[in-house]
Amino acid sequence: MTAKEFRIGFFGKGQKGFSLSVGDYEQLKSLVIQSYNHTDRLIVYTSLHTHFEITVARHILALRKGELPNLRLEIVTDRCQLRNFYRSQVTGKPLAYTDIMREANDFIPLESDFPSLKYLKVVRFFIEHCDLLVHGVLPQGMLRIMEERIACGALKTISVSDIRQERIPESYYLDRLLEESVRYIRDKHFQISVADIPLRLLAAWSTRHPARMRPYCLSFPYEWADILQLKDPQAVFLPLKVFTYAYA
Repeated sequence: MTAKEFRIGFFGKGQKGFSLSVGDYEQLKSLVIQSYNHTDRLIVYTSLHTHFEITVARHILALRKGELPNLRLEIVTDRCQLRNFYRSQVTGKPLAYTDIMREANDFIPLESDFPSLKYLKVVRFFIEHCDLLVHGVLPQGMLRIMEERIACGALKTISVSDIRQERIPESYYLDRLLEESVRYIRDKHFQISVADIPLRLLAAWSTRHPARMRPYCLSFPYEWADILQLKDPQAVFLPLKVFTYAYA
């Protein structure tokens, strides 16, 4: 069953001294294509303040011109940026993002009296309106809000700095890994040694982000069965699901 609408946000910049390769952007394109094939309507949000955001936007427009004609690109911006864009159309003096603004499906202007507050407002928009957020460095004040959205299953995230570490799996929908894991545990009658676990399962059962599991383990606001049913297209919660199944 496909989702009626899915929203991916690309926001922020990488850590200092870090940049994505051509192959990394190809991974992100594959992620968009697979999401497009599993939803009735795919919307991509991005801002245009960093090289990462501008590059992603151009890849999205290329996909829309080619194999994904119904893909939507919406730019999260402000009145100053819009005013500069409209002025450039009159003067003929192009901006770094003129071509993107011209071809975007829509603009989402967010305003604030202070630049720092405007930045927080933009970050909050991405966290609250996306189903999947591919992000760079985020301000500390927004991390708690993001973790709450992750904990309730409303948001999945991928850090830009994790992309090269193969955080995006070959198949975006990985329920088969949970099925394979449960079958392995059953076949072993719940008597499992680390030395015997196949390496691909051991890697899938290990997490680089244990903090994402903490809300479940500390407060237990969910039933065990609910944890197993968590929508988890990135398999981020697979380690928690495997533990839950074996423990329960």
